Amino acid sequence: RSDRKGHNDLYRKAVDSLSAEELVYADNLSKDPTSWSADGKLLLYHTGPTGSDSKTQQDLWALPLTPERPGTPLKPFLLLQTPFTERGAQISPDGRWIAYISNESQRPEVYVTPFPPLPSGPGGKRQISTAGAGDALRWRQDGKEIFYNSPDQRVMAAEVSIKSGTIEVGGVRPLFTVKDAFRSNNL
Repeated sequence: RSDRKGHNDLYRKAVDSLSAEELVYADNLSKDPTSWSADGKLLLYHTGPTGSDSKTQQDLWALPLTPERPGTPLKPFLLLQTPFTERGAQISPDGRWIAYISNESQRPEVYVTPFPPLPSGPGGKRQISTAGAGDALRWRQDGKEIFYNSPDQRVMAAEVSIKSGTIEVGGVRPLFTVKDAFRSNNL
């Protein structure tokens, strides 16, 4: 992302740094990219509120990285828009679920919803965290756990499994405290 136009737009550049950067998507909203799909065809991002009169806070979007027709612009689609803040979306390794952080319970918590999100009913949204969530939300590579930082600086692991098209939450446990990990590595 770059704010060279006064708000964040989405750019990409090859890691070899030999090629020029490319503008991927620009509009009038500030965008923060959060996740690529495993196949590299979809980019998730969240946008900030659009002004003091905005009825929403941060909203979740998906940007297909191939145009609908050759030569046409990329066209993002809205994933989730509520009066609350939704941010940090991560697509599951199998591409069927999205984990994200929302403050709809009056504190940030981790939720998972099917991809694309369903309005309600079986297989709908599930809360994953149990005592608040911070940042650094990530899926385990095999999709069987979701990691996140808790408000008290612990890295948490929540076991998840898919049964009959719904996501089930198993145990949620702390792995380590972030400040202790930095101290033990002399950082």
